[in-house]
Amino acid sequence: MAAKDSLVRVLETQVNESETSSYEVGEQRERNHRYYSMEALGNEQRGRSHYISPDVLDAVEGKKAIFSETFLSARDVVKFTRCDGQYEAEAKTAYVNKVFKRNQYERLFRDGWHDAFVAKRMVMLAEWFKDTKEQTANLQGAPMPVLAQQLQQMGAQIQDVDWSGVQVEQVPGPNGTVVEMLSGPLTITVPDEHVKYTLIQPERYYRDPDAAYADQGQWETVEEDIPRGVLVDLGYDPEQVEGLSVDYRFRSDEEDAARKRHDSSWTRRRQHNRIDEQEAVTFYRTWTWLMGDDENLAKLELDFEPPEGYSLYEIHWSHGEVMRWQDGTPAVKVVPESGIFEWTEMKISHAENGTCTADVVAQSQKTTSTLKRLIIDNQQIANSSRMGAMINGLKNPRDLIDNNIGAPLWMKRPDALVPLPTPQLSPLTMEVLNIMKRDSEERSGISGLAKGMNTDAVKYQNADNMIERLTTAGQRRVTAAARDFANTFLIPLAQYTAHLAMRNDTGQDQMEIGGQMVPIIPSQWQDETLAMDVAVALTPDEGDRMAQQLLMMHSIMTQDQTMAMCYGVPQKHALLDTVFELMGVSDTSSLMLSPNDPQYQMQAQQQAQMSQQQMMQQQEKEAAMLGAQIQHLAAQTENLGADNQLKLAEFDWQRTNEMADNLRADEELEHNMMIDQEKVEIDRAKASSG
Repeated sequence: MAAKDSLVRVLETQVNESETSSYEVGEQRERNHRYYSMEALGNEQRGRSHYISPDVLDAVEGKKAIFSETFLSARDVVKFTRCDGQYEAEAKTAYVNKVFKRNQYERLFRDGWHDAFVAKRMVMLAEWFKDTKEQTANLQGAPMPVLAQQLQQMGAQIQDVDWSGVQVEQVPGPNGTVVEMLSGPLTITVPDEHVKYTLIQPERYYRDPDAAYADQGQWETVEEDIPRGVLVDLGYDPEQVEGLSVDYRFRSDEEDAARKRHDSSWTRRRQHNRIDEQEAVTFYRTWTWLMGDDENLAKLELDFEPPEGYSLYEIHWSHGEVMRWQDGTPAVKVVPESGIFEWTEMKISHAENGTCTADVVAQSQKTTSTLKRLIIDNQQIANSSRMGAMINGLKNPRDLIDNNIGAPLWMKRPDALVPLPTPQLSPLTMEVLNIMKRDSEERSGISGLAKGMNTDAVKYQNADNMIERLTTAGQRRVTAAARDFANTFLIPLAQYTAHLAMRNDTGQDQMEIGGQMVPIIPSQWQDETLAMDVAVALTPDEGDRMAQQLLMMHSIMTQDQTMAMCYGVPQKHALLDTVFELMGVSDTSSLMLSPNDPQYQMQAQQQAQMSQQQMMQQQEKEAAMLGAQIQHLAAQTENLGADNQLKLAEFDWQRTNEMADNLRADEELEHNMMIDQEKVEIDRAKASSG
């Protein structure tokens, strides 16, 4: 026991150093919890207003609403990129999303953001958790050989088989054999190993105060209150667990009490005793760097040889001693990393702790509460003014003290009561309230319009796009914080989840990726870089604007004929799938088919065949029409030939007639010329004879 105490003392010293250095931080957390739940400020006066202004509550819930819209929608705000294997990046993203859903990430993130905005820090532990689950099969006349063969095929997946509910009936088989038939419920216990996320209370997380970031520190310790029965179920020594108790040495209980002070549940919990198995005990897990030859490790009788040099050890301890497993070995092992992730809303460089929304708004809440109390008190005095009373001037002075509405006052003389003047409310009071409101918005980084609580934007009929621009501008700092959360917390957590799966998950699953079912086998992933990107359009408003821009580009490229070869069906599907994702619809399989989907390919093939048939029919129709036109043209040509021959015959006949006429005319002319010649010779002969 002494050897174990020596190591635990070292671990307790580390916790004490962390707790002591953050004493003022604990007081600030207590104050923030009280202010968030609008507990009394401590400056209340008897007979005056005790009003509490909800500045911290308003700012915290406004930021939680924006973060919820950003990270709890169906969009993948972070995703794996640039993997060597086909669909490996998409498979890792789908696997991590499945792990988030199994761990009820909506509840984890909601509570974690509350810790970050109120208690300065969000802390989460990711680890590979070995668990089992029971599968029940209702047998109805199953043959024993067939069932035995199926169980043998499952092999190492089976850890236990419960036959208590199974009934065996022997029935005659072939060739005179007897076959055992099984009926009833058969319960099979199989492994259920998975990545488990645990949200740690900020006040129960201790780490090296000299380190600005957790991965740079020398140790980290997580404190938890776990029931004894759970520890035994996890495999720890039952006798050792029986002697454990609650540890009250540190300030974690005080901060937890401040968190639950709004309903006093912390106090009431301490008033009830539970049975031993359900009673919670304080349990510590420490990740610390130690040398392999450390004398404290040598005294533990470890079941492994510590590696040489500086190594990170995970040690489970409680109640001054190192925890032991049921086989007696110490709960100590060497690990590559701690698996703890933390996020601070307003990180201060080179410092362990930063500030949060509640820190910067707390002062405004106190001042605004005091100012509003004065206004309420002034109005109360004005409506129920103070009175000056003469001694023994009233029959019953209690009537004046109670000041019941409509109640008579019995006075011994008319001037027994004199109303005292009520001070007027300063005209600057409302302006001061507006100043305090603006100051609170400037400190928290979220405006009333961004929180949806400024009705003047709609009251004065501003344009919708102007309201949207004002809202976006009013939450710019919150958007920057959300992007920081995605880069510095969500991406490392997703990358570590993928690493745990690659090291430990030997199973196989089927998920729909790119419109087709793809096997998810983490043990076969090869890419160790695990590069991830944050969505360009992180918030829902940014997503809507980017979706509209993509639709505009889709319209432009669809109308451009020169882009027909570059902008085909796969590119259109990818663009529209991105548009749906930006609008919050992650699964588009029910809205449109993927080009890789067999149904789409079959429809495309059928459409191509129909188009080919229609083309052939059109070609046949065009060929028939062309043949008819050719025949018509031939007939026209034949008719044209007959007409030409007739015209040619007519021309020849006319030409023959003309030639005959010309010949007759020539003959007649020649005859006339001969007659004339004869007349001339006769006349010449007459002349010579005469």
